[in-house]
Amino acid sequence: MLIYQLNQTVKDSKPFNRKKLDVIFSLVYIASVGLAVWGIHFYQRTIIDAKYLVMAIIAGTIAVLLILVLVVKPPYSLVWMFLQSVAIGGGTFYFGFLCLNRAFAEKKISYETFKIMGTGTLGRNGKSPRIQPYAMINFKGSLKQLAFPYTLEKTIKNYSTVSLSYSKGLFGFDVIRTQQLHQ
Repeated sequence: MLIYQLNQTVKDSKPFNRKKLDVIFSLVYIASVGLAVWGIHFYQRTIIDAKYLVMAIIAGTIAVLLILVLVVKPPYSLVWMFLQSVAIGGGTFYFGFLCLNRAFAEKKISYETFKIMGTGTLGRNGKSPRIQPYAMINFKGSLKQLAFPYTLEKTIKNYSTVSLSYSKGLFGFDVIRTQQLHQ
């Protein structure tokens, strides 16, 4: 009965104004992409296997796609709605998953030193001449790429270990609090 009433309400409602819908989609899309980019910072500070992030992105995509198809019913093609769902739902769930894991991490902090397995650079940021260096470590069986400030670009190769302080996040994934290189 409730589903029938909801269906009837959706059928009886007026369709969304196309211009307003385009503006709303554009704003939500830009905000979601911004959150996904911000989420990269959280990812760099979280020890997590990529498969969990892919699952969060898929869950967000499905959730937004269902809302679009069943509730909003915009006048766009299914392919366009799917792409919007990946950006909006995937980006938002990706950010939310990592942000919640970090924000509600345990207060207990652990300290450990790891051997650097390799170093390199992440590449240039646009036309900037600066290159961000990184060090690879084996964190309890998981390879993790730790990014460091641009000022260490030339000297990152001289370090042999890195000390981390970390705590367990809300979803059980370790969150790096601090990182310090040692020769």
